[in-house]
Amino acid sequence: MRLLTTAAVTFGLASVAFAGGYMNNTNQSIDFVRNFAQGASTSPSGAVYWNPAGVAFADNGLYVSAHTQTIWQGREIKAQGFGKYEGESFVPTMPSATVAYKHDDWSVFGSFFISGGGGSVEFDDGVPMLDALVGPTVYGTLSAMGSQLGMDEATIGGMLKMNGLLDPKAEFSYRDLYETKTYFKGSSTIYAGLLGGSYKVTDILSLALGVRFNYAKNAYKVSYEVNPTATAKMLDGAAAQAGMELGLSEKLELDETLLKVEQDGFGFTPVVGMHLHFKKVDIGVKFEGETNIEMKNDTKTIHPMVSSFMPQYEDGVKDDGDLPAQISIGGRIKWLDWLRTSVGYAHYFDKGADYANNVEDALHHDEKEFFGGIEVDPIKMLTLSVGIMRTEIGYSDKALSDLDFGSPSTSIGGGLAVRLTDWIAFQVGYMETLYDTYHKVDEMTGTKRSYDRTSHNVGAGFDFKF
Repeated sequence: MRLLTTAAVTFGLASVAFAGGYMNNTNQSIDFVRNFAQGASTSPSGAVYWNPAGVAFADNGLYVSAHTQTIWQGREIKAQGFGKYEGESFVPTMPSATVAYKHDDWSVFGSFFISGGGGSVEFDDGVPMLDALVGPTVYGTLSAMGSQLGMDEATIGGMLKMNGLLDPKAEFSYRDLYETKTYFKGSSTIYAGLLGGSYKVTDILSLALGVRFNYAKNAYKVSYEVNPTATAKMLDGAAAQAGMELGLSEKLELDETLLKVEQDGFGFTPVVGMHLHFKKVDIGVKFEGETNIEMKNDTKTIHPMVSSFMPQYEDGVKDDGDLPAQISIGGRIKWLDWLRTSVGYAHYFDKGADYANNVEDALHHDEKEFFGGIEVDPIKMLTLSVGIMRTEIGYSDKALSDLDFGSPSTSIGGGLAVRLTDWIAFQVGYMETLYDTYHKVDEMTGTKRSYDRTSHNVGAGFDFKF
């Protein structure tokens, strides 16, 4: 049962993670997909999220942007004694929209985006920890049934051998009578709306202030199937010849949902920013405060076994689901009219947030991200971009599980922006994240595990200036 407990407490973290932190998405525009270092941007399509104070240095006018991304991810677990498990996630569209109005020293802006999660992860063949739960449970059921019939494993094995259904030299176990299949699906999405404004205090300094509303919704389902093997069916036949009614095939036909729960909650994020402009150099700083979110359960199904050990997943119970505070700083240098380079750093205060099951206490350190990018304009109407990002995540063996895992990673991205007219531009970009393989020894089973992930984003969007 401890295995089930371990599985259940991680459901709240089995989200689809994209760029930007343990619980945050920061890929909120195609600007970011093609060049991750947006911390000193003054273009409203990228600056509203990454550098809100930079909007004060944009040209006067009304700016409207509409972007979308398609994201697909893969997850792979290799578990000693269990084999390989593969999970998939596909998000056909992750939209974002931004509106900004700049007039002289003032600007106001608003945006809608997915600030966390955005899709679902599905393991059709379950995960090792669930198989480790179901196998012993069924094994125990068969053992008890055998005792009631006055037969242990040796007796049943002897019956199979006597009827020529099992090699006389072969060892027999109750596990030969059944096949199990577990299933896990988890989804997590945080919808966000940001409102704010910025003010140019001097020709070199601007400040920004905003607030973001976040609505979080999670859904998780865990189920398992137990089916008889050919051995169980043969044993039923052998028992019938001996005048016994085992009925193993019927007793092992089992399809049961252990847990089906939805959760939701909301919270507000304060946002402040500062931008410095020195001729060809721009520097931006943004700080987001911690977002306190309390998730409330809407439990559709909970197995009594789960309920007795995990009452926090009963209907109406609440748990923590915060977003951590974060600070980012970025710099950009305009070397030539057609050449710009940018760098950046972001720090997510994960250990100061309250996550489900107090996972923050098991993290080795806060998450850190490092950015770099280059942009060139080969002709006036075209910008080509490339970027690189290194993410150092603070996962530990205790924090990582079969249902929620990540590791340090390196992302590469690139794309282009085409200014079709004076008032409309088109952007397209692609990014890929390369995760380090994570190895651990599972605390419950003592077996070795390895975890791998892949992630791909492609996106496009239009930017309008009126």
